[in-house]
Amino acid sequence: MLGWMSLTSEFLAAGRIIREPAGFESGYWAGAPGLFFAPDERVWHLTYRLRRPRGIQPDRGGEARIARSRDLSTWEDLWSVTKDKFNSASIERCAVRKGPDGVWRYFVSYVDPADGRWCVSVLKAGALEALDPAQAKPLFKAPS
Repeated sequence: MLGWMSLTSEFLAAGRIIREPAGFESGYWAGAPGLFFAPDERVWHLTYRLRRPRGIQPDRGGEARIARSRDLSTWEDLWSVTKDKFNSASIERCAVRKGPDGVWRYFVSYVDPADGRWCVSVLKAGALEALDPAQAKPLFKAPS
């Protein structure tokens, strides 16, 4: 088992697939990863996105997830969101961080349904499972 602080370049260079796409035909993938280590919990958190081809719901940019691992080998999905929760055409790369105040912040990039421009919003909660897309607060917007 990998120690909680043993993330090395050798470990990363060995590489291994930790999330498979939902399908194996053209247009499917799992990617856009982000990684965060919560030292108070000694746990790793992975954000990633599942992509499906147009017409396979939720299609392109349709779903983002957060998974947790203690050893960087075994991962458990904790939370997921689909683009319809933002009333958006697409979700892109996301990131998660736990602040010194103990509050989780999930930064999500998506198409704002109000104007069709990309934006980044933040969701905040005391537990990852409690993140609520209806409470998203805009941080950045693409220029018009």
